[in-house]
Amino acid sequence: MIGAVRVIMHVRVGSLVSDSDQIRPLLRWLFAHDLPKAVVITCAHSELKRSPRGVQIISWSDCLSTAPIGLPAQLLALGIEHVSVESCALESVDSTEKIQQWIELTPSLVSQFEGFDRFLRSGDAVLTCGAIALPRRVLLGLSVAEKPPYSFVGDDVDRTVRALELLREQGRLSASSALNRSLGGHRLGITTCTACGVCVRACPHDALEIIDAGTSSTVVHHRGRCRGEERCVSLCPEKGIWIQGDIELRDLLEHEVAELRVVNTTACEKCGARHPVDEGQYCKVCQFKARSPFGSITLGHN
Repeated sequence: MIGAVRVIMHVRVGSLVSDSDQIRPLLRWLFAHDLPKAVVITCAHSELKRSPRGVQIISWSDCLSTAPIGLPAQLLALGIEHVSVESCALESVDSTEKIQQWIELTPSLVSQFEGFDRFLRSGDAVLTCGAIALPRRVLLGLSVAEKPPYSFVGDDVDRTVRALELLREQGRLSASSALNRSLGGHRLGITTCTACGVCVRACPHDALEIIDAGTSSTVVHHRGRCRGEERCVSLCPEKGIWIQGDIELRDLLEHEVAELRVVNTTACEKCGARHPVDEGQYCKVCQFKARSPFGSITLGHN
């Protein structure tokens, strides 16, 4: 990686989990208890309430079409052997497509639910996403003996990427499995750049970074943090950032960090701010102040 002299960074808002995230409490609950061998995911319309020992029924709070693409992968990465999914009782086309996406993303590890054989002893009660309490250990202030196999910190995309990486390392998932699946971010390109840092400050997820090294400044894109909000595109003073396409799993697993643009820069002799070499000894702000000490003209006025 580039030797960094100065790095423009901000708090990673994307690492804070919102109240609407239903998966993190589920993962925390499962890991704090004895993990089931298998899981059956159902929608809110399901009438499935009993399962055999070793099988946990997880009810999504709505139609399965609203569930995140990474739900089964995150469950499997905990150590669960298999996930099956019950078709929506309302025969929703969208939920059918979501089930197919899950199967394609984690083939052989996720399948369509085909019912249970006869059993005498029932497993644990159904876990309903969005209504899962804190594990008793957490309420009592006790720590779990072991660390989870991957961190639950972050939003759904963060956890999905970590889960898929773990499954690939374990050999449970093919290296080429569904690598064209999009998780919501954008692949960016830059045609014009002054290394001003507006895009870095504009991104609420700290997906962009400027690294200064010697006589150059490099704009770096952390693709795993991008959520496709496009504030960097709309707020760029040079209108030089454009969207190349969607970020795919292939990008996140193989090329998570991308160098977008290298700008020849120097430090302003007055304020020290980095700016393009061809602008001269002073940055644009200091040039403006020199021309108009009372601020009577706008920046860029000749």
